[in-house]
Amino acid sequence: MRFYDRENELGFCRKFMDSEKLEVLILYGRRRVGKTALILECTKDLKGIYFVGIKAAANEIFTRFSKAASDFLYLKGVTFTDWEAALRQIFEKSVPEKIYLVLDEFQYIAQSYPQILSILQILTDEYQHKSKLKLILCGSSISFMEGMLSYKNPLYGRATAKLRLLPVDFEDSKEFLPEYNWHELLEAYSIVGGIPMYLNLWDGKRTVFENISKLFLEIGAPLRDEPIFILMSELKEPRIYQSILEALSMGRNTSYQIASYIGFSDSRKVQPYLRKLEELSIVKRVLPALLKNPRRTRNIRYEISDQLFRFWYRFIFPNIDRLEIGDTDSIILSLDESFNQYVSFEFERQAMRKVAEITGSKRFGKYWAKGEEIDFLGETEHGLVAGEFKWWKKKVGGAVLNELKRKCKALSINAQKYVLASRAGFERELFNQKDVMLVILDRDRGWEILKRY
Repeated sequence: MRFYDRENELGFCRKFMDSEKLEVLILYGRRRVGKTALILECTKDLKGIYFVGIKAAANEIFTRFSKAASDFLYLKGVTFTDWEAALRQIFEKSVPEKIYLVLDEFQYIAQSYPQILSILQILTDEYQHKSKLKLILCGSSISFMEGMLSYKNPLYGRATAKLRLLPVDFEDSKEFLPEYNWHELLEAYSIVGGIPMYLNLWDGKRTVFENISKLFLEIGAPLRDEPIFILMSELKEPRIYQSILEALSMGRNTSYQIASYIGFSDSRKVQPYLRKLEELSIVKRVLPALLKNPRRTRNIRYEISDQLFRFWYRFIFPNIDRLEIGDTDSIILSLDESFNQYVSFEFERQAMRKVAEITGSKRFGKYWAKGEEIDFLGETEHGLVAGEFKWWKKKVGGAVLNELKRKCKALSINAQKYVLASRAGFERELFNQKDVMLVILDRDRGWEILKRY
């Protein structure tokens, strides 16, 4: 399998591994985002230990690590008494030669044996000027891994590098599916996002709906239960989180609406669950763009930011009963009726990023107030830019621009420029308008600017 689209990250890790001194890397990111593949790629020609933590009793985890350490150190049959003894031997071996130690899913190790953080602190301090060890602490719990960088953590100040591995961008996902045109690619991306594992499962020689059947609907389909697996792996009360995600998939996007849907009388009770989903990069907290005091606003929305979860809870979860009895035809019919509207959400998100890049917007986002909503409001050095994005099969005409201007006036937004984005192009009348930029996601060429201001 090719190693796709991680040239910058791979270069970063190789530079880290090339160092002749003790280095500590905090590497983290969502499950399936490619952390393990990145580690294996940059350590494939080097000597070291790759150890994966699991949810298990402390003794079981240590027994596995003790065996891995003794095997690497050629101490067959030797059993270490504790973590410090095993780790000290590895640090000692790293004095005359460069080796690596990867502790993957480190949050599970630390949860079972919290003292390991202090032990690593002691050892990194003791061997700081004589070890050549490359210590990589890797995990999928965003909050835990970022917490290791906080002042109160024993490892504070010991990390010499950190890297949060993000999903592959939409444009870069073309490397995985070169057979698809840009419209097909956006449809696929709206389902599996930029997660390399999922993109590798997608067959570019099949249609989007054929891939949906193969990956989600058929018996034994690899992504059929993927969101459930992730929730069960990460959370203690998956049923409540499932209800929250179901509510969000149905358009209930405020804490009050979510709490009412799941039966909480007080919307504050839902906040810890929403924060946890945010930490896992499954849900995103969204505010209207360009607020002067964003911390004081109550005008907050939540949305499912992870494409796989958004697709699964929109189309698979409501049809679990049909799926269990093999009635996939009705699920496909449901998809066919509303899939275009579903993809429009991803189009708006990708268009927002592209338009922000083109216009040089320092701050930007969606804006809503007083029952009105604008797809894009950006702040540039030349003033405000307002935009609307349409995933229509027909060309966008002057009525869309007029409606955008009306909403700006109603919301007292003094926009100096306007941007429209479309997949099907624009009516001729718009090319004669001043202060309007026209952007298209062309089927064959991708993003293009058809008209500048």
